[in-house]
Amino acid sequence: VTPDVQAWHRKLIYFACNFFANNNRAEFNKSAANEKANFVAETTVKHILTLLRV
Repeated sequence: VTPDVQAWHRKLIYFACNFFANNNRAEFNKSAANEKANFVAETTVKHILTLLRV
């Protein structure tokens, strides 16, 4: 295997690792944001329901 092919392999592996790491981080942030939005929506609905009951 020639050095340029080795360098290309390294670049490919580096790119793949970065891609997956960034993808996972984005997915994690998205799910955290969704959970927060769901929590806010639930508490808002509960709050409105308690106001209506009064």
